[in-house]
Amino acid sequence: MTVQKTTDSHALRLTRINEKGLAVATKLANLMAGKEVDLSELGDLRGLDLIDMKEMRLRDFLKQINAARQRLGTREFGHCVACKSPFDDATLNETPWIEHCVECSANPPITQ
Repeated sequence: MTVQKTTDSHALRLTRINEKGLAVATKLANLMAGKEVDLSELGDLRGLDLIDMKEMRLRDFLKQINAARQRLGTREFGHCVACKSPFDDATLNETPWIEHCVECSANPPITQ
């Protein structure tokens, strides 16, 4: 039963990752073709009127999705990439490309 649940969860999460990857890649292609795209899921975009900035945000999100695809099936998947805290199943089922927990998202490390 546990093995089947794990397999089902893995398949569900891979499907979500692939669907989101396709959606983001499609938005990027539309943006590059000069079409208007909805980027509200990327958060606050004030000041990002330039196509280059929007393109950068979409490319970054696509990298995040691809990184999640690579982590899926490894011990790294399901944990914050910064502090290694585990995510709950509901979060992973909804947004399996998540990288940072709430705490690390609110307090990003200072890079030099």
